[in-house]
Amino acid sequence: NNQQQQQPGQGNNQQQQQPGQSNNQQQQPGQGNNQQQQQPGQGNNQQQQPGQGNNQQQQQPGQGNNQQQQPGQGNNQQQQQPGQGNQQQQQPGQGN
Repeated sequence: NNQQQQQPGQGNNQQQQQPGQSNNQQQQPGQGNNQQQQQPGQGNNQQQQPGQGNNQQQQQPGQGNNQQQQPGQGNNQQQQQPGQGNQQQQQPGQGN
């Protein structure tokens, strides 16, 4: 199991994960660059709550991937390639 948790802060935040199972990435409000990348795996979970700045989420083939984003401002990019059970959810926000 690999768990990464971050609470409010400022500055660059980079999270990278390669193939694995039961990976969990969580981020709460913050400012600055936020990059999350995941390669093939099962049970990956990425969650982001309100924040400002650049937000990039990338996922490659996998099963049970879950990406969730709540209100925020700035650039928001989500990319998913072939997979099963992928979920992308976005709530109100401003920007791209």
